[in-house]
Amino acid sequence: MKLTDILLRDVVTVNKADTYQDNEIQCDKLRIGSARTAQIQLCGEKITNNHLVIDFSQGKAQFQCKKPNYVLLNGVASNKGSLAVGDDIHIESHRLTVIPPPAGFGFALEVRVDTELQNHALESAYSTTLAT
Repeated sequence: MKLTDILLRDVVTVNKADTYQDNEIQCDKLRIGSARTAQIQLCGEKITNNHLVIDFSQGKAQFQCKKPNYVLLNGVASNKGSLAVGDDIHIESHRLTVIPPPAGFGFALEVRVDTELQNHALESAYSTTLAT
């Protein structure tokens, strides 16, 4: 199993200004979903624990969604395919963009989390009622 060096660039927009936080990981498969163990954890009504996996074992980035999940790849609904620099993946209103990897990295991804959706999904997951 060959591990790929991956740059994850988290982008947060506040008052129309972008702030970047770079994170480095090594893996053979990048797991994205709502699971606590996902390397990229996204929350939303239609996002499952293991929504999709990006696999690097064939020397290129291939993604596959766990059935019946799908993503919008460059605006087209898809459940599997190859990824290249410039590709946009939308999972609900979260956006992942494949960016050119810097020297020393095999893959790079810009991650724009919809914080409003993320916060709402987390609040919904922990809502309780005292009514009987």
